[in-house]
Amino acid sequence: MINNWIKKTHISIVYNVNKTNLGADINFLLAPKLASGKYCWLFGSDDKLFPGAIDYLEDFLELDNDIYLVERTEYDFNFAKVNRAGRRWMSTGSRIYNSNNKNELLDYFSNSISIGAIFSFLSSNIVKRARWEAIEFDDNYIGSAYPHVYILLSILNEGAVVNYINKPLVMCRGDNDHFSKDGVINRIELDFRGFLSFSDEFYSNQSQIKSKFNSILCHERPFLKTIAVVSTIGTKEEKERIRGYYNKLGMSNIVIHFIYLLKPLLRLSKYIRDGFLNWKIDK
Repeated sequence: MINNWIKKTHISIVYNVNKTNLGADINFLLAPKLASGKYCWLFGSDDKLFPGAIDYLEDFLELDNDIYLVERTEYDFNFAKVNRAGRRWMSTGSRIYNSNNKNELLDYFSNSISIGAIFSFLSSNIVKRARWEAIEFDDNYIGSAYPHVYILLSILNEGAVVNYINKPLVMCRGDNDHFSKDGVINRIELDFRGFLSFSDEFYSNQSQIKSKFNSILCHERPFLKTIAVVSTIGTKEEKERIRGYYNKLGMSNIVIHFIYLLKPLLRLSKYIRDGFLNWKIDK
């Protein structure tokens, strides 16, 4: 099949099958090694490009920036309808940032309203292959679900020009998060563990930048919503871990404890809400 595509399209396709399943993290790292172009577009197998996406991007690539962050539109599993229309990685229009300038880096983090802006969503990232290959990866991040983020933040930390493109070029398949297979709280913890580690790794001696970086995680995992979810379905151990993450982010231990005490009321409100919705459907 691959050979037929090459003959029909004259596109240089490199197809590689590993002898064993290496796992998502290692595959993320190996993919750019198969490439030969100036840029690599890291792309998840579940996602799709909007028609004309590559042509649109080409004009930006002529600017020779180090990293391009593009927007996506979230769909349901079958790409039949849009989920959460208008959701964006950043609060601004398209813009270029130079992380060599501390103020521009602070602006970048200040304008970020999702961890997608700091490269969590694989398919939104286009990077110079030479910059990627120059980074020495830390194997401690294997299993984090975010090994690519380590490399991209390393590039950013060394000094890079990042071009945010506020136009959806990627169709993101929803309801199909591989990392959610072990439950909602485990998925939440992946974000906390990964990005708090990155915060300590890259910005432990830069309090102002670290604060801005951590605030992005607070946008992604809103305090009250997350604590409410964990208080209703979490185990004692999970609650304590989530408490620890928010303590690191500067949240009050007293407030967290108070919300945990409200667990019976939260369960009751959910029961009443679900019962009301079922009653409306039955009617």
